[in-house]
This record gives sequence, C-alpha cells and structure tokens, in this order.
Amino acid sequence: MMQLVGRPQVIAVPSNEVAAGDHARLLSSYFQSYRIRNFSPKTIEKEKRFLESWFQEHGNPLFTWQAMEPVTGRKRVVDYANTLLEAGIRSDTVRSYLGTLRRYFSYVLEYPFVAANPIRRIQDIYGAIDQPVTEYDRPRHVYNGEKLGIPLDPERLYDFFAILRDHYLDGGREAMRARNYTLAILAGESGLRADE
Repeated sequence: MMQLVGRPQVIAVPSNEVAAGDHARLLSSYFQSYRIRNFSPKTIEKEKRFLESWFQEHGNPLFTWQAMEPVTGRKRVVDYANTLLEAGIRSDTVRSYLGTLRRYFSYVLEYPFVAANPIRRIQDIYGAIDQPVTEYDRPRHVYNGEKLGIPLDPERLYDFFAILRDHYLDGGREAMRARNYTLAILAGESGLRADE
C-alpha cells in the first residue's frame, strides 16, 4: 500500500495591518452581540474600554488569537491574575475582570471567523486557539458580609422602616405606597442588593 506524503501546510501570516483589522472586527462583532442581547450602553462601553485597554497593555497590541494561543494564553492570564492579586486588588474585582475576558474568548471560540475574502476561521489564518481563562484561574465568589459588617442592627432597621413609611413613601396612590414599602422591607430583611 502506498502512502502519499504531502508537504506540511504553511500558514501565511497576514500583515500587522490586516491582523489589526481582523482583531477589531472580532471585538466589534462581540459588542454587536451585546446590543442584540439588549445590554445597556453603559455596560457595553465599560466592557469595551476594559477589553481594548487589556489587549493594548499586554502586547503592542496583543491580538485575540495571540491571547488565545494554547498554553501560552493561559499562562498570560494566570500571570495577569496573580499581578492583580499581588497589587491588592479585591478578589471580586479580579473575578470580574477575568469573567469579562472569559466571556469574550468564549464568544470567539463559538464564532471564530474573520472577515477575509472568503470568510475563514481564525485557526486557518493565525493558528490554533483555546480558552485561556478557566474556572480554576478565577477567584471563587465568597460571601464577604462578615468583612463588611451588617449595615443596621434589627432595631435600627425597624426605625428605618418607620421613617420610610412616615416620610418617604407618603403621597401618591395607596397601592403604589404599599408596593414600595413592601419592596423596602423585602430588601432590608433579606439583604437583597439594589440591582436584585
């Protein structure tokens, strides 16, 4: 039996200008998905600023597929997380930053296409990619109520509810007042955050 041995496939790496355009298009399509999913402009702008500055700070600039290189990409993320923790950044902030990176890289793995003519996969042009941010690299979410303390003791909480009832929920329709007062009690008694 005769085996045909071909030449190994050589990937011709595009110029920096073309690569920068491909990287920008990936980011743009990611944020377009945010708009489609009805994220607020404030959230989109916050994540966009973070991602653009992260890629700028970690290379000259660093491109998406370089950050996602197998092994090397994960090492870069672990080093970044360690640098943040050593600088005294709170673990929930580190978790948030790494979560932003993880969401972006997950999107790219799901839609790994660059706008070339014809449209091709990132792997075909720039090489293999992998998710560099694993759950094992992110600090665990922990309840930090013990650190922050309880804002009001139970007696002061009841005083707060009385002030709300007598002064701030006064006026308007009775059903609206009852609803607002109930929401305040529910939030106060259960410890819900304002956005929950």
